[in-house]
Formats: sequence, structure tokens, C-alpha cells
Amino acid sequence: VDRRQRQMCIRDSYQSIYVALLIVAWYVFSIFAGIYNKDYLNIHPLPLWFTCAQALVGSVFGFVALKSLGLYQVPSKSVEWKLLGVSSIVHCIGTILTNISTLQAQVSFTHTVKSADPLFTVILSFYYLGQKFSKTTIASIVVIVLGIALACTTEFSFTWGGFLTAMASNAVFSTRTIFSKKLLVETKMDNQNVFLYISFGTLLFLLPFLLLEIFLYPDEHYRAFIEDPQFWLLFKAGMSHYLYNVTSYLLLKHLTSVTHSVTQGFKRLFICLLYTSPSPRDRQKSRMP
Repeated sequence: VDRRQRQMCIRDSYQSIYVALLIVAWYVFSIFAGIYNKDYLNIHPLPLWFTCAQALVGSVFGFVALKSLGLYQVPSKSVEWKLLGVSSIVHCIGTILTNISTLQAQVSFTHTVKSADPLFTVILSFYYLGQKFSKTTIASIVVIVLGIALACTTEFSFTWGGFLTAMASNAVFSTRTIFSKKLLVETKMDNQNVFLYISFGTLLFLLPFLLLEIFLYPDEHYRAFIEDPQFWLLFKAGMSHYLYNVTSYLLLKHLTSVTHSVTQGFKRLFICLLYTSPSPRDRQKSRMP
């Protein structure tokens, strides 16, 4: 019995170290994603095209990587396709809203608003899954959210566009987290394949709207595609977006939806402390290159 207990303690210790390393990687990839996203959108303010490019990079890289490693899976049940479809649509909408908020406001402001994400997760978990939380848990989350928001409220200027899109993305991404957790629990699909199919779905869902946008605004897209494409910056933005989402999904396997959202809140605090980016309306120099 003692031997078995020691083995369980060792296994739990290794798992704790693994989760801690995932959190560190998640934070690092998020920082680079925020920097590259802001840099590209400052050059080409085309959030719809940028979201498509992120999904394309993630789809191609994820498919090649999983296929090469023999980890690629094909959904076999209708419930898997249904949950993947819902997760893809909400991920698509949430990413566009976040990119619009990033375009219209400073990074610190966007992450301050998005620090309310755990509260949305608690509310939506109760609505969708019927989960109930104690008053102590809810009070603790409120205190954490307020603390993160106060810590992030340095050096930003209020914009309604940035506020509304960031707040809407909270609700959307909380919904994605809940459905993705449900997908991971109720099916045999692993985390990497779940996000790969979400990237596929995002790209397919957005493609008709992108073609319409190109038709309506050909000059802006000609500049983004031909005159000043910024392909290397676009690739770095797409890769960092893919990697931080994959690490997020890997963490979701080991954490509850609410704990995942709280961890993400501390990630936002970390980003606010390390990187303050200017908005197009407030052309100030960034503290980081």
C-alpha cells in the first residue's frame, strides 16, 4: 500500500509539473500573439482577413504536425461533429471580436475588460451544464477578477468599440470553453485534434465573408496582399495564435472550465504588466519592441 501511495504521489507531482510548464508556455505564446497581432493590425486594419490568416496557418501547421506524428483523428460520431461545429463558430466570432478590440484599443485595455471572463464562465456553466457553485467560490472569483482588472488599469484610454467587442468576446469564448470541455469529456478526441478542427471550421465559416469583404474593399486588400503583404509577420502571428490555443486546450484537459478561466485571468495580468501597446488613436511608443 505504501509503495502504491508513493507511486501515486510521484505521478501527481509529475502531472503538477507538466501543468505548470503548460501554463508558462501558454503565457509566453499569448504575449507573442498579442505583440504580433497588434503589429499586423496597425499596418493592415483588416480583422476579418487577419482572422482567416490565423486559422489558415493553424490548420496547415496542425494538420501536418499531427499527420506526421500519427496523432491525426477523424471524428466518427455525429455528436462530435455537432460540438465541433458549435465550437468552431463561437471561436470564429470570439477571435474576430478580440481582433477588432485589439485594433481599436490598447492591449492593456482589452485585457482589462477580458479579465471578467471567469464570471461569464460561471454564469454560462450554470446555464448550459447546470453546474452550481458555492457563494464562497463566486465571491473568490469576483475578488480575483476585480484585483486583476485594477492591476491592468494602467495606461489605457477608454473606447466604446474596444470595450463592447472585448466584453462580447468574453461571453463567446466562455461558451467555447464550456463546449470544448464537454467535447473532451464526452468523446474520444484529444485536445490537439479538437483545436485543429476548430481551425478548419473557422476558416470555412469565414471564407464567404472574406470574399465579400474583398469585393467591397478591393484597395485595402490589394495593399495587404500585393503592395505590403507582411507575410513573415502574418506567419508569426498565426503560429503564436495556434500555439497558445493548443496549450490552452491541453490545459483544459486537466482543469475545470472555471479554473481554466481564472488561470487565463492571471495570464491577462501578466500580459498587461509586460506589454502595453498603443491604439491607432493614441500613437505612443510601446515599452517593448
